[in-house]
Amino acid sequence: MAKILIAEDDATMRKILSNKFENANYNVVVASDGKEALDLAFEKKPEVILLDIFMPKMNGWEVMENLRKDGAYGRHVKIIVFTNSDADNDDDLEKIERFKPTFFIRKIDFSLEALVEKVEEVLNS
Repeated sequence: MAKILIAEDDATMRKILSNKFENANYNVVVASDGKEALDLAFEKKPEVILLDIFMPKMNGWEVMENLRKDGAYGRHVKIIVFTNSDADNDDDLEKIERFKPTFFIRKIDFSLEALVEKVEEVLNS
């Protein structure tokens, strides 16, 4: 059973995502802020991290920056950014290029079923 870390500060969205992935037979770990997400990523070493950008304590970009500095696990872990951000400014585009998330998905553009399919695609690639 693959392990997924869901880093989402909105409690309702976190619960919805957690339930969806548990029902799809994933081992789910959840974090409600960026600091917790980073700590859990290094502790639990999930195969995929579903990461929001706008979170308290540490935003998703900072989480990715800290993960990518780690040569053993963090540099290669598959990260799917799942956010309300458009990433339509030069700063965000530069961060995408630098931190290389596996996918960048806007929440409004994706159904939960499509998100599960995308995670499965990432795990099988």
